[in-house]
Amino acid sequence: MRQYSSFVTVSRLFVLGLACIATSPLSADPRESAESVVQITCRLGTKEMNATGFVWAEPDHVVTALHAVAGCKSIIVYSEAKRKETTAKLVRADLKADLALLELGKDLGLSPLKHVSTAPGLRDEFYIWGYPFAAKEMIEKPIAFAGGLKRDGVTTLGSSFQHNDLKDLFRGQKYPTRNTKILRITSTIQPGHSGAPIFDRQGKVVAVADGGLLGGYRGINWSIPAHIYLSKLPNSKASLPKDSSKWAGLFSSLAAKESRTVEVPREDGSHGDFKLVRTISLLELRDLIGEEHSEYYTEMLDSIKSFRSEVGDLSFDIYEDSETGATVSVPTGLSLKWNPETRAIEAVTVSGAVRLFIGVIRKDSFPEAFASAQVFVSPISQLASSWQPSVTDVAFEDEYIDREWEWASLAGFHDGIDKEAGKPSDLLLSLTVSGNALLGYAVYAVGDMEKDLSDDDIVDYMLMQMGAELLSDFAVH
Repeated sequence: MRQYSSFVTVSRLFVLGLACIATSPLSADPRESAESVVQITCRLGTKEMNATGFVWAEPDHVVTALHAVAGCKSIIVYSEAKRKETTAKLVRADLKADLALLELGKDLGLSPLKHVSTAPGLRDEFYIWGYPFAAKEMIEKPIAFAGGLKRDGVTTLGSSFQHNDLKDLFRGQKYPTRNTKILRITSTIQPGHSGAPIFDRQGKVVAVADGGLLGGYRGINWSIPAHIYLSKLPNSKASLPKDSSKWAGLFSSLAAKESRTVEVPREDGSHGDFKLVRTISLLELRDLIGEEHSEYYTEMLDSIKSFRSEVGDLSFDIYEDSETGATVSVPTGLSLKWNPETRAIEAVTVSGAVRLFIGVIRKDSFPEAFASAQVFVSPISQLASSWQPSVTDVAFEDEYIDREWEWASLAGFHDGIDKEAGKPSDLLLSLTVSGNALLGYAVYAVGDMEKDLSDDDIVDYMLMQMGAELLSDFAVH
């Protein structure tokens, strides 16, 4: 029944961009500063991209991500605070920082923002304001920066990714560069956040959202430090790019069409939640994954087509855990529901033959989270007997454990006999530990693929496998 006997652990994929910051009058808090945040619409032929920017330095100047406006036939800037819009033109570009300075066609009556002149304290409170997925109203979200041995947290894009990730990220893309200095973001950011300012509690811009892995909703995300690059932008002599950025097309991703949240009880009696943040089509996924996963994607797509000739309407719903930033995927059309018996969130196909289990366990430390795997696995293992290999003895292999970065992963297939149906069953188990949290993702199917499962069951089963491989992970390792 399984598609692959060896399962590659959840890995990093490339994606989108974001970008920008500001300086000027004193601001009391982020909410006041947010009035100077604007939505940017770029028209590229028949396509339309949406990003975020902010007024900076002068009332008629707006900063945003260069990849969000490069090559645009026209640029429209809209102020939600003033309910006004105007045209704009690109007048300055910093290719290394992926920043753009726009000049407005008319003054929107907004105050220029102020930016920090030194590195922010990474453990302070920060907030991103912007328009993810072309939202009609601005959205505020807390943002956390990743620390490290360097006290200021500043690193480079080249130091933050593996070789294959860099190769995929920069294929055909001239800016930013591997040497671009960044602040890593551990929170989930999304398409449309490009150019969004990240504020401290005083409402000053500390960074500009610039990019992330696989659409920004998982993997390592990054921002451009305001104190390093922003003041250089007005004096930049770089030639303005005439063509659109390779990252431009990443803004065409589908946003979630509805609001959906699953409430999850916690061990301490509190409640967390998984929120639907994005929908991504099966075909769109092909444009986002790196070369490392292209063969896997092609094989899975061919397998799916053998059971369903038309795949254009297949997609994944992406949910994010509010506390840990963990993201998981569910084939669109299947709903999630908390099951107190398995202590997991579940999605079940119409026939009931295929089930998906999702769980997040938070502990006080990495060793405790690392040791909590059986808390997620045990209830699921009770569904069947005669497991081969044993499910009760699953253990992380040393090559997939990084204690310095507090990260570990485990993935594999198990065969058993379903206790209720008495039929063969398959279990795809994926566990990832990041810091003090464990993410469990398991796909369980009952019956013989040829005799017992419908074509729809098989397609959902394979989509769940792809979700485990490509779309489920923590926001940062």
